[in-house]
Amino acid sequence: MALRGVGTIFSIGDGATPEVFTAVAGVQTINGPTGSAEQIDVSSLDSTGSYREFLAGFKDAGEVSFSIWLDPADRGGLDTLYESGATNNFRITFPDTGSTTLTFAGAVTGFQIGIPTEGAITADTVIKVSGQPTWA
Repeated sequence: MALRGVGTIFSIGDGATPEVFTAVAGVQTINGPTGSAEQIDVSSLDSTGSYREFLAGFKDAGEVSFSIWLDPADRGGLDTLYESGATNNFRITFPDTGSTTLTFAGAVTGFQIGIPTEGAITADTVIKVSGQPTWA
């Protein structure tokens, strides 16, 4: 079943216990996590048919990127997280009937402002995910 993206919420955690997540305003698009898995080459001279053989290695949850309409007076704390380099918790809440969430830790590694000749000011943000994202 297909699901529209409208109503999806991207939130930033406050680090408290219990943690409270605050929605980022004006999110246009969200991409990621962009996961991948390493493959360890364990080929040997006696590998069957001279084919390479592999074992699964570490997984990397990659990055999450998103674009927002930027109000320069209210940057949602994204620039502060970028400057600090600190790992923080983030959450994507989907607009399905169960409000499924994808929560992950990461650090803001990119914050790029876009100012077009015609159109609204934007900010593109990149978060490097640390560890395994959690679905709930």
